[in-house]
Amino acid sequence: MEARLELANVEIPYGVLHDQILKKATYRDNTMIFTFDVRLFPEDYNYGHDVYEKYLPYKHCDMLVEMTEEPFNYFLLETAVNRRSKYRGLTLGRAEFLDAANHADEMTFLSCGLDAACREFHILFGMNFCQPKGTYRKFRKYGMCRVELSAERVRWKWY
Repeated sequence: MEARLELANVEIPYGVLHDQILKKATYRDNTMIFTFDVRLFPEDYNYGHDVYEKYLPYKHCDMLVEMTEEPFNYFLLETAVNRRSKYRGLTLGRAEFLDAANHADEMTFLSCGLDAACREFHILFGMNFCQPKGTYRKFRKYGMCRVELSAERVRWKWY
């Protein structure tokens, strides 16, 4: 007997969101909602002008991660490895992550993926706190944010 997973046929429809700016992150009814302002540039779609045309009418996208009843949430801010091979990470709770995400000078969607066996959905953001004030100063050294959520389903609403 042989069982196969055809990776070429697994499609997570997030490609257009790459490099888009996170406008806000919210939590409601056991759902994490990531809202993006969408700006498309034709020079980014030389390989697939049909993709550009398909998404051009939309100016916003909500990525809704519907979580399990007892969700495992993991929010990690990370630095790059420096010249001394040192790395720093800071784990946040959900409320602290939402506060940080909504006060970052810029948070950019990089990618997402899943671990189907664990029902986890992973999201990677680039982040920037250029002029942090007060409580947000502790975030200025971090450039990446990794989010892992126990998920039932993920939806993308374009409008």
